[in-house]
Amino acid sequence: MFSSGWRYYAEIVVSGAAPTRVSIGTSTMGIDPGVSTIAGVSEDACVLEELAPNAIQYEKKIQKISQSMDRSRRISNPNKYNEDGTINRSNRDPWKYSKNYVKMCRLLKSLYRKKHAYIVDSHRELCNKLITIARYFPVEKMHFQALQKRAKETKRQEKKTEVKQKDGTVKVIQKYKRKKRFGRSINRRAPARFLLELKRKAEAVGGVYAEVDTKEFKASQYNHVTDTYEKIPLSQREKEIGNRKVQRDLYSAFLIRNADLDFKHPDREKCEYEFEHFANLQDQLILKMKESGLSMRQCFGF
Repeated sequence: MFSSGWRYYAEIVVSGAAPTRVSIGTSTMGIDPGVSTIAGVSEDACVLEELAPNAIQYEKKIQKISQSMDRSRRISNPNKYNEDGTINRSNRDPWKYSKNYVKMCRLLKSLYRKKHAYIVDSHRELCNKLITIARYFPVEKMHFQALQKRAKETKRQEKKTEVKQKDGTVKVIQKYKRKKRFGRSINRRAPARFLLELKRKAEAVGGVYAEVDTKEFKASQYNHVTDTYEKIPLSQREKEIGNRKVQRDLYSAFLIRNADLDFKHPDREKCEYEFEHFANLQDQLILKMKESGLSMRQCFGF
């Protein structure tokens, strides 16, 4: 008996030929991991995927149950809260929980378990897809723990906003920038777990998983045509390289794939030699994704 109810297992014996083993790729695929997506570029393929795309369905259910639990807890313990809704720290009475609250608590645990199982399964499926394309994976090193923290500095926005006062006058102000960063997306997508699974699977088939130093490499800033570094805003998902427009994440993965032997800088000669082929593969992938209705504007740019 589990918290979500009884679970039954059936053992099924299937006759016939065993499934053939998936062939492992032989090429090198540069990986540019993001908090919500993954971009990969190999010799003959480009990959742009959303991590755990259906995890948001579990998030909605978890949020709904959490709100119901909070309401139930407040109704059962009116003396434990102040008039403004905050918890009364001076009240030392034991908390009271209704039967429905205990039931929802079990359901919440079950949802977290299902969400975790789905994310791991989704990551492993994507890793299996990548392993059929390539065997060697240079990956940009990411510090997700730092990205999930709130910003410490309080800053104002550059743009000015008109705010209407109570007396009818209009005042021009600069609003504060949000301190929130990527904590919610990291919790929902678990990108670090994906990289862990990719490393495990690559090494299991005799491949190589190597990390590229982010600060040294600067894949998102480099332009191999001009051989310069230019910082662009995170909201800009496309770059113009030479006379071609490229998707930002895919171009970063292309640069990582063509890194030098020390994995510290892009090899410019390799980039110049392979760029046109990469740009054509990228255009084919984006066209195919648009025709299939796959869109994520804030990350893909379309």
